[in-house]
Amino acid sequence: FIIGAIEAYRTWKESKELHDTGDDNERDDEESDAIVRQTSYDQAFEQARQEIESHISNLGPYDFQNLVSELLIAMGYHVRHVAPPGPDGGIDIVVFTDPIGAKAPRIIVQVKHRQSKAAAKEVRELDSLLRKEGDVGLFVSSGGFTTDAEREVRSASRHIDTMDLDRLITLWEKNYDKLRENGKALLPLVKLHFLAPTEE
Repeated sequence: FIIGAIEAYRTWKESKELHDTGDDNERDDEESDAIVRQTSYDQAFEQARQEIESHISNLGPYDFQNLVSELLIAMGYHVRHVAPPGPDGGIDIVVFTDPIGAKAPRIIVQVKHRQSKAAAKEVRELDSLLRKEGDVGLFVSSGGFTTDAEREVRSASRHIDTMDLDRLITLWEKNYDKLRENGKALLPLVKLHFLAPTEE
């Protein structure tokens, strides 16, 4: 995408330079440069995001669960439990805000890694697991949430937060430098710097 846009622009610019001169042409060139820069930026961002999403979608359910756990650790939480393969009773991860779990809240995390959206019934099931005073829930769904599920989150008896794939990736990028090495291995990223598009 990016190479095609740049090559097309270069061909157009060379042709234009053969026929045009003057101040108007300089302004046209500046505007064209800005357009190409914006297009390249948009295409680079979109391509990178698609590659990241594809990589995550190819992770197995337990690798995805570990990905969520590593993200929470990087965000400063203390993970006390990550469910091993097999029946987990609906609790995939248990997280605290302090190292020994003495302070509320206890965060009960439900993780669903699939293309389909999480349904209202699953939100109610998470809500039923929040039994201790101060418990909060976090529902992570790579497939997103149905409208009914989002409504159920808002009406739940305890606080429940949600994390879809877009939010997970944004938080992963934001906290990448704080990730442990085994976390980075699950979703390795590299920073790429290039000229920012012109702001209007």
